[in-house]
Amino acid sequence: MKKNLLTAGSVGFLVGIGVGLFAVEPPLLDAVIIYIVSLLRYGVVFSLVGLFLGWNVAKRNQEKKNGTYRKGHYIGVFVATFTIVMVVAVLAWL
Repeated sequence: MKKNLLTAGSVGFLVGIGVGLFAVEPPLLDAVIIYIVSLLRYGVVFSLVGLFLGWNVAKRNQEKKNGTYRKGHYIGVFVATFTIVMVVAVLAWL
């Protein structure tokens, strides 16, 4: 599970950096630090999303293996995590 979370977090971070490259306007020379921080914001937010998805998939696979899988079991956790990530993204955008 640890390896799965590390992979999911890394992929989420890289996807976030990729999205940030397209979403953030390239700066002039004096605003390079602001540009880097903006890209890292996207990376961190998408990393959290990737960690959540990796955790959810690993937990689901483990429960299927044990025979205790219940569909829709983590929907409350997903909604709470998604809401927190969106609030952080909006605050980072401001």
